Parts: sequence; structure tokens; C-alpha cells
Amino acid sequence: GWACAAVSRIERMGEESKGRVEGKETLRKYFAMGLESIPNLHFELVDVLLSVNEVAVLYKRESGVLVADVMRYNTQLKATTVTAFYSG
Repeated sequence: GWACAAVSRIERMGEESKGRVEGKETLRKYFAMGLESIPNLHFELVDVLLSVNEVAVLYKRESGVLVADVMRYNTQLKATTVTAFYSG
């Protein structure tokens, strides 16, 4: 299943993260931290871009930051990695 994400903002989780979230429980913790720290969190979908085994979702956050989440899928169509790119 989906167990790895590489995001520039993961450093908030501590030095041991090294910019990556690995494992479902750690990923749940990362998302819970985000939801707690940003109570007005919302997204505006800009576009969805498709490739052979990847999908990029481009959206704007409540802060105005433009984000691209790129998900890579295996042959069973399960996301294996996610990389997030942030503007500014």
C-alpha cells in the first residue's frame, strides 16, 4: 500500500524524518499534525495531469500557495510514493 511521501515541509516532524514520511502510521501522524495546525485548511483544484504511471494534482491552498502532489503507482494501481512541490 501507500506508505511513503517525500515533502519539503516534513522537517516539522523532527530531525529523524529527513524530509520523508515512511509507513502508514507515520503518514497518519503527519496528516493529523497538519489538520490540527491549520484548522481552516482547504484546497482549490487547479488541474490534474496524467502520465503512464503517475498522476499530478495541482491545487491552491488556503494560504495561496500553489502545490503539486505527484503520485507514482505500481502495476496494481496502488500509490507507492507521493512527492509534494510547493511554490514560493
